[in-house]
Amino acid sequence: LYILLRELVIRSVFLVALCVMIVGGVMLIHPTLAGFMFVALTLICVDTMGGMYYWDVPLNPPSYMCIVISVGLSVDYCSHITYTFLLQPDGPRSIRAAESLREIGPSVIKGGFTTWLGLCMAFTVKLRMFHYFIKPLTLGVFFGLYHGIVLIPLACYYFGPTSVANMTKKTQGGAEDVVVADALAAEVEPEKELNEEGEGNENNEDPNLSCFSARVSPDTLSPDEGAKSDCTIQ
Repeated sequence: LYILLRELVIRSVFLVALCVMIVGGVMLIHPTLAGFMFVALTLICVDTMGGMYYWDVPLNPPSYMCIVISVGLSVDYCSHITYTFLLQPDGPRSIRAAESLREIGPSVIKGGFTTWLGLCMAFTVKLRMFHYFIKPLTLGVFFGLYHGIVLIPLACYYFGPTSVANMTKKTQGGAEDVVVADALAAEVEPEKELNEEGEGNENNEDPNLSCFSARVSPDTLSPDEGAKSDCTIQ
């Protein structure tokens, strides 16, 4: 049973971490941060199993389930830090890592602490089966916070990607240039059409009317004589 559970734990942890990396690569945009998530979650599970050994918790079905659950709990601690780091304004990685910890770090710590508060009452139960649940989950929360607050910022400090805000500004700037160019083209086209229509009207003017308007004026006409002109209106 122990050999079977050990194989299940290794396979389940690998598959869960792989799924988190794929989904994180889509949600976090950058593949480097998804790799950070994969490494952090794998290390969290390894640390949890190591803590179980020293805390006298055998590998059994309850503890196996808690190891897998700890992966889901630890995703929040790591993803919030990486996402906040990615959204920081463009600048040195050290400043962006410090700002991400300052913005979201207290909330992550509060979330982990309140999660543990919901579990700590199980320590008062004398039944040993409850300790197979509470101890692995406690280890998962502790190591999840440790990797989310310490390991992920250090990885971002040394190997973090550029800010997505800078890429967004470049994209928006290019889109604004296109919009401005379209607007200018839309303003120029009506003026060009009006000019062409004006030139066409001047070219298509009736020669008789132009001749009449040029040679005959209201002052030269009398009611008795009528309009005497060299031009004939057809």
